[in-house]
Amino acid sequence: MMPLLIWLAYVVVASQDSARDYAAPRRHPSPRQRRNISHAARNASRAARRFCTGRRQSRDAIVYLGQRTHSSYDATRTITLNASLEMLHANMRRTVEAADVIIFHEGDLDAIANVRMCLLREETGWGPPPWLSEIPANENWSAGYRFMIRFYAVTIWPTLHRLGYQYVMRMDDDSFILSPVKYNVFNDLRRRGAWYAYRTLSRECPLFFGEFVDGFIASVTPKLGNRPPPRGESYCSSTGALAFYNNWHVTKISWWLEPGRARFAEAFDRSNLIFTHRAGDLLFQTASVKLFMPKARRRRYADFTYRHHSIIGGQVAFGGIEAGWRDRDARATLRAYAATFEGVGNGTGTTSDLRVRKCGVQEEVDGPFRPTLYISPALDAAEAHHVPPSFTTAPFCEEQMPRAEFE
Repeated sequence: MMPLLIWLAYVVVASQDSARDYAAPRRHPSPRQRRNISHAARNASRAARRFCTGRRQSRDAIVYLGQRTHSSYDATRTITLNASLEMLHANMRRTVEAADVIIFHEGDLDAIANVRMCLLREETGWGPPPWLSEIPANENWSAGYRFMIRFYAVTIWPTLHRLGYQYVMRMDDDSFILSPVKYNVFNDLRRRGAWYAYRTLSRECPLFFGEFVDGFIASVTPKLGNRPPPRGESYCSSTGALAFYNNWHVTKISWWLEPGRARFAEAFDRSNLIFTHRAGDLLFQTASVKLFMPKARRRRYADFTYRHHSIIGGQVAFGGIEAGWRDRDARATLRAYAATFEGVGNGTGTTSDLRVRKCGVQEEVDGPFRPTLYISPALDAAEAHHVPPSFTTAPFCEEQMPRAEFE
């Protein structure tokens, strides 16, 4: 692991706080060029705004992608969206009151009070890349689902930047904040000087994505000073082994637009792995953060109870619930969850015997370990039927790998 980690440390030093990542020396633009750039930026901003209701009231945005139905998972999305919004307002009141709540949708949702509605169009980052003339068929993952991946990996950053926002919190319509957060999360992130925050982890790094990252590392190494690619473990077997379960995250938008990240995003987009292999935005965001962001700029918020899971055939196939260390009702909440849901694991049978597991988590590098409780229904189902768990497991919390998330 060490050769790759040493190289990654070198990349971080080369790229932190930088607008120079992998960029050739640049000449200052002429006055005419500056006017053209400013004019183009204003036009892009107007184009994005005309697809959104209302006006920006905050520099911070809470973003949902809203759908009436989900073509890849079981759900009636308007029901879960309304429930998610209700829990968000109840438990993150200070954060919500100081931010704009935005729902991006395809025109199939009615207006919601105090919510900014934005249409999903090419101008707001929706759809395939321009060079992909035909969407590869996939019986498991619809085109719309893969458009969602591209949105959260590649196009959301310039879209929100054009709309005038600085920080964004992602919420899925099946994400639930289940205990009180009595502070403004955006302000807390700024106070700590953090650029990316997440709630929990997923063990997820397929070989094809690891090969893409390893190839990208090799391709940019000469541009960093003629260093040969590191000889050692691959990305997935080392720093990429654990991913950020990014259906809830908060991040600084401008960080994603700096040249190093933009180059990585373009390489990922050009690879077409989103459409050929269903390479998720979770994978891309994790790799971006681990390759380019100093550990001190990352944070895990472990103080509130959070639920996110995917239902297939009536059972929880992925995801689960993780307790917050400030939540006094956490045990009761997890017991109620265990009594309500069943898990299905790795294509096997189901189980209703869901375990409350214990683990320790860190909220920041070198911070204290805090005890937490969690339920992973798919893992319970795999163990009940004596089969290996899926190569993707979330929530993931293992005492043998307590620090791997900060590698």
